[in-house]
Amino acid sequence: MRNVTWIIPFVLLSCAVKQPINEDQPHSSDASPSLWVSLQAKNLSEDMSVLSTRNDETVLLIYAVTSQDTTLILNQQHTYTQRNELAHHVIRDTSKYRSPWLVVLIELDSDRDSSEIEPIVTKNLKSLSSLLMNEEYNALSKLLGIDDLLGTQRVDSTRNSLIIKGIHRADLYEYELKRFMR
Repeated sequence: MRNVTWIIPFVLLSCAVKQPINEDQPHSSDASPSLWVSLQAKNLSEDMSVLSTRNDETVLLIYAVTSQDTTLILNQQHTYTQRNELAHHVIRDTSKYRSPWLVVLIELDSDRDSSEIEPIVTKNLKSLSSLLMNEEYNALSKLLGIDDLLGTQRVDSTRNSLIIKGIHRADLYEYELKRFMR
């Protein structure tokens, strides 16, 4: 009887059913829900030119917008090397899920990183959208240098995805951002 009791847990474990995994969404080992953001490169800005590096090094900045203030809730840098590549990021403060967001996407062409770009963007947050919309590229380059502002979009709490796309310096680009609780 003693030999049988230690076998029972192994038998039960071997009969466990594995749940299917959705590869499009990240997996969290944490039991509490987290707010996840995914950014997918549908079309890289650096894949059109013969001289290009064939990758996009991006900085994704997300701000929660309230009537009182605008708070940075995500600052992530990622290098995309192929179309349809997906990057997942977590925002631990789930209370920001219901806030409107301001999403800023920058392609890095300089040697700077996200920690150097973020203060510049935060300081000039109100003017960046209008400069891009009015195609004031000289003013943008005075602020960002050779780094490219690919887009800024405000997202209300009812939308869970957005597309940032365009043409910049003869390069097409398209990114899809999704947000979800997990």
